[in-house]
Amino acid sequence: MNTKQFDSAETLLREVLEWAEMNSDKNTYSKCVRLLASIYEDTGNTKGLKDLLLNEGVTVTGNLKMLQYYAYLAALGGDFRKSEDYMQKSWMKARTSKDSAFLYYREYTIDKLKGDFEEALKNHERYFYIQDTTVRAELQQPIISAQKDFYKNEAIYNTLLVKLNREKLLIISIASIIVFVLMAVLHIFRI
Repeated sequence: MNTKQFDSAETLLREVLEWAEMNSDKNTYSKCVRLLASIYEDTGNTKGLKDLLLNEGVTVTGNLKMLQYYAYLAALGGDFRKSEDYMQKSWMKARTSKDSAFLYYREYTIDKLKGDFEEALKNHERYFYIQDTTVRAELQQPIISAQKDFYKNEAIYNTLLVKLNREKLLIISIASIIVFVLMAVLHIFRI
């Protein structure tokens, strides 16, 4: 995305945010705040992020993503103790590996701001490990499904093949009996 697209996305999200606030639509409001925070972080607009989270009275604090944004904001301001508190609250709310990966990435960015590059690297590696295992698991699903389908279809094919062979054997047996009976009749009547 270029900066014009970010600017137009920001403008549209601000309008939707105002609408959601006027209509008391908490779900839309919280999603808009998270999207705006994400845009500000992606563009490096820390002023916009601070204005969004501090000056506009955003009340979406119980959300995992919002907690980590507040942690990031505190770290940007140099308040690493407050940042740690927000991250601990975030870790308590993490339920899935996706949440954990997200939080390890946030820990990585905060540790980089602290200057603790060794810990930042460890968190970045954890983030990539979770991402890697998630991607591998997702990629394995179609393979496992295809293998199951293959073996299922192979079993059906083998069953049909056995049935066909039985029918062939039955036809050959009947033909053999007919030939045997004809031979016996010919032998008896010596035609």
